[in-house]
Amino acid sequence: MVGQFDEAVEQAKKAVESDPKNRYYYLALASSCILAGREKEARAAAAEVLKIKPTFSVERFAEMLPYRIGLSSTVRSMLFAKQA
Repeated sequence: MVGQFDEAVEQAKKAVESDPKNRYYYLALASSCILAGREKEARAAAAEVLKIKPTFSVERFAEMLPYRIGLSSTVRSMLFAKQA
């Protein structure tokens, strides 16, 4: 789905509908939304991740991946920054 961010969003939404308690599906949705320029939807998906697992940490998640991903501080702050 390289470059097909809107399609990725739709597929992630289908995954969420199939298993709304799966935080990884919400992570996929949040990531896809960010890449598609849909920040409001990305924040909503990130909020669901934190409802499912309040102790979720982007850094810990990245550490457990079999490969290293570059999570920019901008993406981290857009998704998981504490709201004022």
